[in-house]
Amino acid sequence: MLAAIFTLLLLSGPAFAIGISPGRISDTFTPNMNVTHGIHVVNSENRTISMRITLSGDLAKYMTANVDNFTVAPGEVKGFDFNIALPESIEPGKHEESIGASEIIPPGAGVSAVAGVAMQYWLYANYPEKYVSVDVLYTQPEVGKDMMFNVTLFNPVNTTMAPSADLEIQEVQAGGNLILKRFDFGSTTLQTGGSQLFNAYWTFPKEGDYVAVARAYYDGQTTRKEIGFGLSVPKMPEPTPSSSGTAAPGTVSAGELPAFLKSPYTAVIAVLIVLIIAVLLWPEKRLPRPDQKCATCGKPVNWKSAFNIVVDDYKKKTFKYYCSKECERKAIDKGV
Repeated sequence: MLAAIFTLLLLSGPAFAIGISPGRISDTFTPNMNVTHGIHVVNSENRTISMRITLSGDLAKYMTANVDNFTVAPGEVKGFDFNIALPESIEPGKHEESIGASEIIPPGAGVSAVAGVAMQYWLYANYPEKYVSVDVLYTQPEVGKDMMFNVTLFNPVNTTMAPSADLEIQEVQAGGNLILKRFDFGSTTLQTGGSQLFNAYWTFPKEGDYVAVARAYYDGQTTRKEIGFGLSVPKMPEPTPSSSGTAAPGTVSAGELPAFLKSPYTAVIAVLIVLIIAVLLWPEKRLPRPDQKCATCGKPVNWKSAFNIVVDDYKKKTFKYYCSKECERKAIDKGV
């Protein structure tokens, strides 16, 4: 008998078996409707489970249950009621709500899987003879960068519609929202089942809470969709402070030179190091020998007394010495 009654069975893990009946309930909206439905939960496990009632969906604020939580023993069926009391009007279309029960896990229990089950509640609100729906979405919000908003109009009725649309960006303030920007998208024509997408861009200069309000206007009526969001500037990690309140040893703050580079002796030491490296890397054979002769007249000459020293062979790193300008000129004239 239970197999015929419990139409929805949720298996959460290898041993969980919690069922709910019915699996779905459907209603048609009427102004100020107030209805109550009965739900049953069955525990097919071999342990007693404490459960909490869950209500979710865009109409959840109008829904209540006659109990908040309950305990169901192995093989036991527990029932509860949920009520939905709606206002005179709601947004036309199909509303999908969820009513269920989830296991209550005691603090510190260390349970990795939780038993739970839910059923669907569908509410259909008929469209009027003329209607245009509006929706608004946005990209990832970030301070100081362009944020894109998508406003979509849709015609669900069997009549061609000619709506216009706009979008307001508002900053949430205690005394009332401040309108920062209004985008007027103009009018469009929508056949039955047709839609129109509008895009808008706005840069938010600072952190805060904001609201985007999209509206569609048609035949003296207005449909509206509002969505809120917050913006904040990402925080950069700060250096780990020590117990004395200063930066921990070895920590250098952004834009600060290490302590050893602040020493007045740093420049002197750096120059000495460069000179030592230059001497070590410059081969001795590159230096002019003191016991050389003039390449023209053969007069003994060294690197101090020579008029000029020129490279003879770059690869072999040999040099030519000239004792005077005349000797260098004679060598040039001979092409030596």
